[in-house]
Amino acid sequence: MKIFLILLFLIPLYSVKAENLEALRIAVASNFITTARQLVSEYQKQTPQNIVLSSGSTGKLTTQIRFGAPFDLFLSADLAHPQKLITQQLALADTLQAYAIGQLVLISRQPSITPSTLSAIDKSLHIAIANPNIAPYGVAGRDWLQANLTNIEQHRVIMGENINQTWHYFINGGADLALVALSQIKTQQALEFKYWQLETPAKQLQQFAVQLTRTEQPAAAQNFLAFLVSPSAQKIIETAGYRLPKALR
Repeated sequence: MKIFLILLFLIPLYSVKAENLEALRIAVASNFITTARQLVSEYQKQTPQNIVLSSGSTGKLTTQIRFGAPFDLFLSADLAHPQKLITQQLALADTLQAYAIGQLVLISRQPSITPSTLSAIDKSLHIAIANPNIAPYGVAGRDWLQANLTNIEQHRVIMGENINQTWHYFINGGADLALVALSQIKTQQALEFKYWQLETPAKQLQQFAVQLTRTEQPAAAQNFLAFLVSPSAQKIIETAGYRLPKALR
């Protein structure tokens, strides 16, 4: 009888401990949030770690981190923003690692419009891109537009705060064309629009992860970073519409 009572006492203690595992908080660039959720699901099959994902444009997340947001890891859509955090001693240089290379896509409601015919499009059409001031995909979109569509009027360009908002502008009919991420298209089960993958400079959409200085869970953060470049994680990332950094191929 005494043994039975002791066991009853111990079981609730174990349950509380498991439920109260401190969450690993990860800031994730908007383009990568769907893939990040898939990665967390896979990771939690191996490790009983609570993980909270927060997404936004890379620029906005960087600002939040600078003002004290309690993140442990940052999955950026570029290299420049993690490097700024390292310079400001808000991130650890020896944890910086490339985990994916994004791919820019032109998507169109009109099949007759292709990248090669874009310069001759009706000037009444609108094209959506992410804001280049805070979103790396916006920088890539702006640069591609400047190289391929010099005659477009500025008020025809609709800017989303991040790449997900840009996608919603297009899907909801707010734009005739959009420059978005291939990973967003890969999540669609039935896509009725045509799209084309575009060439961008090799390093422009290379995405980097870094551990933040203020984390109180360095071991958990390092474990997730190690998982991020593991073969199982890289398979998920590649299937989601990303290319892999050379070191991980």
